[in-house]
Amino acid sequence: MNHYIYYSFEPWGRGYIGRRSCVCSPEEDTTYFGSFRDKTFSPTEKIVLAIFASREEAAEAEVLLHEFFEVHRNFHFANKAKQSSKKFFNNLSEEQRKQQSILVTETNLRETNVFRRKGEESMAHGRVWVTTPDRTEEIYLKPGEEAPEGWVKGRKKFAPRTEKSRNRTRQALKGKPKSEKAKENIRKARLDFIARTR
Repeated sequence: MNHYIYYSFEPWGRGYIGRRSCVCSPEEDTTYFGSFRDKTFSPTEKIVLAIFASREEAAEAEVLLHEFFEVHRNFHFANKAKQSSKKFFNNLSEEQRKQQSILVTETNLRETNVFRRKGEESMAHGRVWVTTPDRTEEIYLKPGEEAPEGWVKGRKKFAPRTEKSRNRTRQALKGKPKSEKAKENIRKARLDFIARTR
């Protein structure tokens, strides 16, 4: 049995972080996109984030990711609740949530989170994306794997967002107050743009 965590997503849309156990190779498990309940979420892409020897290890990594990205209240994610090792957090009291979050500190994330490893310890070390010349298909090669003949390095190109998709995003964000950090980022982007165009 293979145990892995994954990120499924809509191109230019929302995402979902989940855990899966299957008898097949995680790379071949291309039709499973998650056990989400949100009917408006329809992912078409999936990335295998990490593979684990046991279900418990995969659950621990999922807990860390859900905590780090705050999937239960982050609008980008279709996850309705963040996972704990035994139950979903939305069933816990506020005090229990605080106690649980203390267990997952920034230090713990740095030490145990496989996504923060650098250099040769990185999950991506030695791996490379290759795509067909027309940029419509892609695969993520492991170290030592050969690219199919005619394929080139790089990621596939996604179609530009439609005006309908842009309008949906505009409507979703309309009337929502921006954080001070977001406002500061917008100011910096405007200043950078003005500096580049002079």
